Amino acid sequence: MNTIKLLWTGGWDSSYRLLDLALYRNRKVQPIYVLDPRRKSYVYELRAMANIRAGIEARAEARGRVAPVRVYLRSDILEDPNITERYQRLASEVHVGTQYDWLARLCEQEGLRDLELSLTGHEAGTELQERLFRNPQYGDFRFREDDFAWELFQYYRFPLLSVTKEAMKYDAEAKGFLPLLEQSWFCHSPILGQPCGHCQPCRFSRESRRTIQYSRLGPFLELARRARSSLRSTRTASA
Repeated sequence: MNTIKLLWTGGWDSSYRLLDLALYRNRKVQPIYVLDPRRKSYVYELRAMANIRAGIEARAEARGRVAPVRVYLRSDILEDPNITERYQRLASEVHVGTQYDWLARLCEQEGLRDLELSLTGHEAGTELQERLFRNPQYGDFRFREDDFAWELFQYYRFPLLSVTKEAMKYDAEAKGFLPLLEQSWFCHSPILGQPCGHCQPCRFSRESRRTIQYSRLGPFLELARRARSSLRSTRTASA
């Protein structure tokens, strides 16, 4: 069987997919990570990936199934006006994260195809799913080739669209790899080594009922952030 290429962020979803493939489905995996030193969380993500991979390697039956992480620098991704134009066109019509511009450019640059993205249905958003897939409400996640949006996402596979984070937790527990999964990292804005509790991944984590110790400073910093945002909006309106 072919080695599965997986975009691994060190987060809950992609770590669940990696562990399920390596420990339960007996598949070989090539993890891929995009390093952006400007992000506060990259050190924690790399640490989580190292710990999880070491845990897999410690199991004799799974040793060697997960290849060393292939790391790409965000700053090394080349410009591609055609891809960026598609992204900007789609982003003007539905909500789509900026990562889908540079990630598509990376795939085109490096010849990556069938790269697995561990995107859940909740995170993908209804509008985007309806643009990309034939009948997502009924589990038909084949691309709609009558919409230009698929051209931006043609590089990927989405194995977790019908799986919830809570279901991943119960499945990991049943299969015996929950302790490894709980070493994953998800927070975009850590505070003194703890999750902030207020960024989008932290909010998703709360919804999945995970028992996590969030930073006590998070609420205060979130209030300060909102105050700064409100002040900027007021200044802009009065300018």
